[in-house]
Amino acid sequence: MAFDGSAFGKLVETQTIDGLRLHGFFQESQVSPDTHAIGRECWLIVHGVAGNFYNSSLLSSISASLLSIGADVLRINTRGRDAIAYFAVGSAHSRCGAAYEMICDGAVDIAAWVDAVQRQGYEKINLLGHSLGAVKSLLYASQCDTESKLESNSEKIALKLSRLVLLSPPRLQSNTLKDDAKYASAYAANLAEAQQFCDAGKPETLFTIRYPQPMIVSAGTYIDKYGPASRYDYHSLHDRNTCPTLWVFGEHEVRGPRSSFRDADKVLMDTWKSSGARSQSLQVVPGGDHAYTGVRDLLCHSVIEWTRATV
Repeated sequence: MAFDGSAFGKLVETQTIDGLRLHGFFQESQVSPDTHAIGRECWLIVHGVAGNFYNSSLLSSISASLLSIGADVLRINTRGRDAIAYFAVGSAHSRCGAAYEMICDGAVDIAAWVDAVQRQGYEKINLLGHSLGAVKSLLYASQCDTESKLESNSEKIALKLSRLVLLSPPRLQSNTLKDDAKYASAYAANLAEAQQFCDAGKPETLFTIRYPQPMIVSAGTYIDKYGPASRYDYHSLHDRNTCPTLWVFGEHEVRGPRSSFRDADKVLMDTWKSSGARSQSLQVVPGGDHAYTGVRDLLCHSVIEWTRATV
């Protein structure tokens, strides 16, 4: 059995302000920093729904590319890791995982990791999220900048963020989801069932959903992510984000039928033109699907070139 030396690193952990202990995988680059880099630089990589820091080949590929230009990488878990997860909180256990997570808590988790990395003396801290991890990353960035503070659970943590990369964030906007040509009826049925449980005072009831993908979630989680409030619609978040940001989608996503991705590039560009948004860049990877199957070299090249251009 052969091992790629770039795959080695160490297990690290941090604790959120509400007491959850999270784990991640830290890799220190073994090459000299890219000539375009200034100061010590670390990238935090955020998994998608029901993911974790170790099982995504996509995020492994991106991590290897970032390591190759001299940046350190920390792939992190949020409390939404795996389908269902349990976390020790003192002498008790908290039930989390994708089935129970609330997206706003993802920003709290990222804050704990950013704070931990900042304490290690990095001059630049960057954030890259995929899919739902991209939504969490944008939520975090929209609540802070290099001078402000993110407030949660009545405490404040000083934060720092230099760059943001959003890979395939789904648009969590209820009217948009209702317009899905294939899954509109499934979405409506799932939403109605979740609302019934919540109205009955049973938001933690688990049920099987078909939209956006087959899995088991709690009613409260479904309403939080996909409900009519649409609080995590990225069009309501990105105008509060002052961090230089690269949005990336696969061609098959934005030219495909799924309403949460369809024409996302065109809608974003039109929005930026009318609002005069700054520090926002967008790439559509030719031939790319949600996992960027077969086009990851193109994806990584886009991320690296943008990184060099935003020093």
